[in-house]
Amino acid sequence: MGTRAREAVLQRIVDRRYAQGARLVEREVAEELGMSRVPVREALRALVSEGLLELLPHSGVRVRRLERADVEHLYEVWEPLTIQAARLAARARAAGDTEGLAALEAALHQAERAAAA
Repeated sequence: MGTRAREAVLQRIVDRRYAQGARLVEREVAEELGMSRVPVREALRALVSEGLLELLPHSGVRVRRLERADVEHLYEVWEPLTIQAARLAARARAAGDTEGLAALEAALHQAERAAAA
């Protein structure tokens, strides 16, 4: 359940529904996602540890503002992943693995949205 909450919050960050600098309150996020607070709390903690959210003592978390260096680092990481995704897609297509190909395409589109954010 925490993984599902993490993915939902992450998607909202990538889609800019949660803007950089936006304060997130556990209770409000739980209500929005239709989940209890426990998985949302786990998700927010995970995203804090991943550096996407910042902990605000006694008032929740905030979506971290990305600096130019952060974005440059993301592109450094993203480029080799894109190349690897293309290789895997070519193999999946050659093997007739349409489900695997669809999953790779979805992951690539998500990465592109994240890079554009």
